[in-house]
Amino acid sequence: PPEGFYLPDPCELTFANTLLLSNAAISLGNTFISLEISSQFFIFFSSFSFIQAWTFISLQIKEFLIMGFSINDSVYSCLFFFLTGLHFFHLLLGLLLCCLFFCNCSFPMIIPWRSPRLIIIESRNCFSLEDFLLNI
Repeated sequence: PPEGFYLPDPCELTFANTLLLSNAAISLGNTFISLEISSQFFIFFSSFSFIQAWTFISLQIKEFLIMGFSINDSVYSCLFFFLTGLHFFHLLLGLLLCCLFFCNCSFPMIIPWRSPRLIIIESRNCFSLEDFLLNI
């Protein structure tokens, strides 16, 4: 690389991002388990997932700012930016949903919300298409 041009080690950033997203998924899974057993740890686990996802997005933005190639270099770089941009917006949508969840947990009297536990119970009582066809 030219002098004064810093290229990040892809193994370090990839490993850090993989660890962040894996831990965020595990803590989000713990959130749903806490909701099923009516534990009060769901706010802790969901906020921990939110912080890890926000850290991941910050690292991705930092990585793209110091990256050595642009979208016009080749088809591969164009595809790379497209797929990582799609993943970026997927994470932003997840963070938006987590923010809405926090708003509903923080102000239960102002914003009425339905518990996800009720939705899980209601979804178990739904009939399948097979049951519907057998009862005709």
